[in-house]
Amino acid sequence: MKAIIPKYNSSGSKIVGTQEVEVLGTVRFQGDDNYAFKNDKIYKIIGIQGYLLRIIDESEEDYLYAFECPTLNIESVKGKFELIEDYTKDKILTKRYKK
Repeated sequence: MKAIIPKYNSSGSKIVGTQEVEVLGTVRFQGDDNYAFKNDKIYKIIGIQGYLLRIIDESEEDYLYAFECPTLNIESVKGKFELIEDYTKDKILTKRYKK
């Protein structure tokens, strides 16, 4: 599965087009609606960096979020991710979600 995200210039300061990226899986957000996520909506995961997931959020851009606490940086908002699909070869997302 593929997704389209904005492509930035080399300094990261300006959108210069779009790029196609591989989708590694999907999660459903369950919690308070906020600027990044809407309750019960499914979001695409396009990367894994350490313990963080690169997710395409409501801005239609990709940002890093913690699997266990996606609303960590959003004051007074509660929510969590539920893993829906894991397309990775070794089921990396499934292993992390079960911990």
